[in-house]
Amino acid sequence: MEYIIIQKSNEVVKVIQKVKSDLKEILDGEVDTTKENSEEENETETVDLEERRQKKIDRFKETEELDEQYETNNERKSRFISIEEFLDRKNTQEFEREIHSLRKIKTEKIDKSNENSDSDDLFQDF
Repeated sequence: MEYIIIQKSNEVVKVIQKVKSDLKEILDGEVDTTKENSEEENETETVDLEERRQKKIDRFKETEELDEQYETNNERKSRFISIEEFLDRKNTQEFEREIHSLRKIKTEKIDKSNENSDSDDLFQDF
């Protein structure tokens, strides 16, 4: 049995009178409170169990969603890393090509200059 006590003097007196009459009934054996109490306890226990079960299910769903998000984020990161690696490789290859072409041009110029100098040397000897 639940009793709500309100902070007004008239109603407090009424509640106290109600409690007294309920206690008299209980002591006289007119009211069987054990059934009521056990039924109420069972109902509250089942409600508590259902609430706990639902909370566990909700937590499980949340963790599953977080796991999926984590996996998709990792997949995205791995894709970005691979794209970055690709760009690095491409840039490296292009850079190497440019260096190679510049070296080639330089050697050609050196060869031309050497040829010119050789021919000049030949003419100077005569």
